[in-house]
Amino acid sequence: MTRILVVDDDSSTLAALASALAMWFEVVTASDGMAAWTLLHDTAVDGVIADLRMPGMSGGTLCEKIRDAPGLSALPVILVSGEYSPPAFVRYDRYFKKPVDVAQLAEAVQRLLHARPIRAMSTQSRGGSDPMPG
Repeated sequence: MTRILVVDDDSSTLAALASALAMWFEVVTASDGMAAWTLLHDTAVDGVIADLRMPGMSGGTLCEKIRDAPGLSALPVILVSGEYSPPAFVRYDRYFKKPVDVAQLAEAVQRLLHARPIRAMSTQSRGGSDPMPG
């Protein structure tokens, strides 16, 4: 089963997302970016959904660390936030404004996972970790 890491500092949001996404995926959770970063080194996941604004390590910083890490750079990363506009200089794959429609979020994860082999090959061929164009 596909394993997704969900990261949010709001415990009720984290629990709600994890519970809803469990219909489609195996879900592991982290309550902040640093815990997620540690978990990524100990647990294999197929994708990451992270809140953009968190104390300590933000979802944006977590995303950038993933993009710069060999072996993790091809992971699909979806950022969610209450902010109206997505961040301009973060290499994420998708952005959802809270409140999130969980069915749309799950569909986005599935589409990104389907595109991942193409993304991984394009990342390797460029020698970088830029997100897939489009």
